[in-house]
Amino acid sequence: MPHDYVELRQDLNTRYIKVENLHMPGMGKFCMSDLRVFGKADVAAPAMVKGLKVNRDNADRRNAMISWKSAERAYGYNIRYGIAPDKLYHTITVNGACEYDLRGLDLGTDYYFAIEALGEGGVSQLSNILTVNK
Repeated sequence: MPHDYVELRQDLNTRYIKVENLHMPGMGKFCMSDLRVFGKADVAAPAMVKGLKVNRDNADRRNAMISWKSAERAYGYNIRYGIAPDKLYHTITVNGACEYDLRGLDLGTDYYFAIEALGEGGVSQLSNILTVNK
């Protein structure tokens, strides 16, 4: 069955959500494929990521090693890249690391990279955009 969008009538301050199956019509079995909870945390968003470096492999320009300095209050990072500074349409999420080995860039194409930190308090400001030449 399609899932419902349920909006609470008033704010709720909680850390955990418990799902309890009360009834299943017919002979179906309880199955949950998605639970999304939106809200705000009582902690600050992560600091902006600094030290973004992208080293394109000279032997194979389709590969690049991306690294950055860890940001305060971050558990993960979104690496955003694309073919123009205003077209950072590709995103790679990295959890628990400060580097990523990117494979699959196009030969003969300049790329633009930026990164943002993910944390309990939200998403940091996007870093400065870095240009990586073909």
